[in-house]
Amino acid sequence: MEVDGDVNAVTVLVDELRHDDPKLRLQAIKKVQVIASALGPQRTREELLPFLNETLDDDDEILLALAQELGEFVDLVGGPLNAYHLLSLLESLVAVDEASVRDTACKSMCKVVRQMSPEHITEHFVAVVRRLVTREWYTSRIAASGLFQVSYDQLPPATQAEMRAMFIQLCRDDLPLVRKAAATALGGFASM
Repeated sequence: MEVDGDVNAVTVLVDELRHDDPKLRLQAIKKVQVIASALGPQRTREELLPFLNETLDDDDEILLALAQELGEFVDLVGGPLNAYHLLSLLESLVAVDEASVRDTACKSMCKVVRQMSPEHITEHFVAVVRRLVTREWYTSRIAASGLFQVSYDQLPPATQAEMRAMFIQLCRDDLPLVRKAAATALGGFASM
């Protein structure tokens, strides 16, 4: 009987995620961990994360709540070995215009990456940083500035050299906002 209750609760929450009313969507996002827990790790990875990525809302309050929730999702996707599945959705969130959403998504991404294996960091996270650094839209490059220090010490020397080159690229960016973000992140990166 309890399984039926869980299924019904998940169905209601998923319906709320699709609802036209932003307040209901926000409430559902704040309960997205309940949905993930009920679905289990595999269905969370294969169904919930793609669904969230496809239906990314343009309401900053909803995006902020989602960015906060994803930082706590590692166990819900199957632990550190599957944490890299969260990177795609977080990559979308770190590129948004609203600075509070971007900053929160960066913090959540750092939290997720700290739990990943060095191999997954090298394979998946460095690829995210590469894409962010080379995107045309400046918000992606600003976000990338704050991500270098999270994994640098776990990378092989050749990848560390690539990361340093990408950071230098951000320090020399044409836009002052990107250079400022890189300068702000320099202390943390240099301490690595």
